[in-house]
Amino acid sequence: MNNIIAKTGQSWKLIFLLVAMLLAGIAMAYALLSISVLSNTLFYMYMLSGVWIGALGFIYVCFCIQCPTCGDKWFWNAVSGKESGEWGLWLKSLNACPKCGESFDT
Repeated sequence: MNNIIAKTGQSWKLIFLLVAMLLAGIAMAYALLSISVLSNTLFYMYMLSGVWIGALGFIYVCFCIQCPTCGDKWFWNAVSGKESGEWGLWLKSLNACPKCGESFDT
């Protein structure tokens, strides 16, 4: 991965998001598959924890994947400013910060 996220050492944040979404999905799937044996309270706790894990992971990367030079929030700009089918490709194709132009080439 030669894009700007990898060049700035922030790839782990995307992995963190992937793990958070996976855990969120597992918690929610477990609740749904076990609905007949879980109490209402436990069902809602599993579902709510899944929602919170996913939401907090997403919010984290929105604010923490950013330009080390100018602080431009790349992930947030991608998901808020691009169409749903193109934000990931736009983010992957970044070779320099769209705000300050820094390329972080070594």
